[in-house]
Amino acid sequence: MRSICLNFEINHIQCNNSELSDNEKRLFNEDINREIIKKYYSKINDILIKISSEFGSLFKYSISISKDSLGFYNTYNPSFIDSLKQLNKLSVSYLHTLSSLSAITNSNKLTNEITDYQIYIRSLLNKECTNILYDSGLLNKELLNSINKSDISAILVNKSFDNNKVLLSDEIHNIKLLQNDSGFLTSFIDSNNDLDSIINILNNKPDDTEIVNININYSDFIDNEVLLSKLKEFPEKLMSESNYAFISLEDAFNYSEAKYIAASIDSIADNILSINYENEYSKQLIIECENVANEVYRCRTIEKSYLWRQISSINIYRNFETDIYANQEIKELESPAIIIDYVLSDYNRLVSSLDICNEGNDSYKTRFADIENMPKLKVKKLFSGFDAQTILYSIENQSAELKDRVLSNIPYKILDEVESIMSDSKISKIEIRNARRRILTKLKKIN
Repeated sequence: MRSICLNFEINHIQCNNSELSDNEKRLFNEDINREIIKKYYSKINDILIKISSEFGSLFKYSISISKDSLGFYNTYNPSFIDSLKQLNKLSVSYLHTLSSLSAITNSNKLTNEITDYQIYIRSLLNKECTNILYDSGLLNKELLNSINKSDISAILVNKSFDNNKVLLSDEIHNIKLLQNDSGFLTSFIDSNNDLDSIINILNNKPDDTEIVNININYSDFIDNEVLLSKLKEFPEKLMSESNYAFISLEDAFNYSEAKYIAASIDSIADNILSINYENEYSKQLIIECENVANEVYRCRTIEKSYLWRQISSINIYRNFETDIYANQEIKELESPAIIIDYVLSDYNRLVSSLDICNEGNDSYKTRFADIENMPKLKVKKLFSGFDAQTILYSIENQSAELKDRVLSNIPYKILDEVESIMSDSKISKIEIRNARRRILTKLKKIN
């Protein structure tokens, strides 16, 4: 399923006029920020709160705000901090956003900054922040080397990099760059583009497009009532007229990591064979690894981030990468039996995590069991953000009435996708046909 990530960057405006005294600057900063919050920033928060109350966790987004900006608002505009606290905690995630990031070249200083930021977010907003760092694009070799030694797993950047590599840096081992789609952002902000045009741009993206990251600054909404209106209507428009779903940047990273895990496990068999030995243990391990790869892919199609949350706790994909791909280290082991034990121990830990993941997927089937009495409009909104595979998985063991209720209230395009992948499903073609007739009847009445 295609996904879209909205990241809202929040800064405070500062006056740097050298002709003003420090006190004059402070008063100016207080006045201008108070006015901007009243006219624009509070409206954005109100819109986000309203959308989240309507769609719940189907509407996800992220916020980037530095410790300096948090401190400023907490001191001079505490009401704005209060409005941030009202944001739906299930919908919003906070990225690490450090002050003077480009000046941090010492790994210990970076670690301290990260820790301080975590504590501040937790104490001020009662919210944990992600392991993703927001940066406006100021990256250098020293900073990346420091980040590599930290707990940061990914960086959201505003400029493009090829193959996850940054000029002047060593190869990135432990972090991933999540790149902002600046082209789509420009289209979204442009007042000449209405929502229909924006949805068309998304729907016409190349078939291999999986995730679209958009980094919107709160300041983009200043003197831009059109953009505020777009934000109000965009979520429902997107979920009802496209096959995109909202995810947070943390979910986007989890998804890309789960995809990487699956690809890595998928190639384990070939790597084992390349070591030039074969016995009953290696054959069995190859079969089991292929089965695990299939399980990873299946879990990823049901709920993107659940698998990664389970696996990341044991850092399993890096263990596999070390064990399998460090060929010279493997060749130094004493015998094939030791190689098998060496890899199998990690494999068993992975299987254990997959068992937990599958339990989560089983509970997913009953998540929507209370929709029989739900208003039709809410049913449509509830399912319009999901892909066909997830809808099939969640309703295939439910009653015929519930299936019909869901299938008759999902977007027509999704119904086509359901039909195309339903060969292994417990939903019959008759149920699909009846749902299609119901939707066509509704469309005729509308037209």
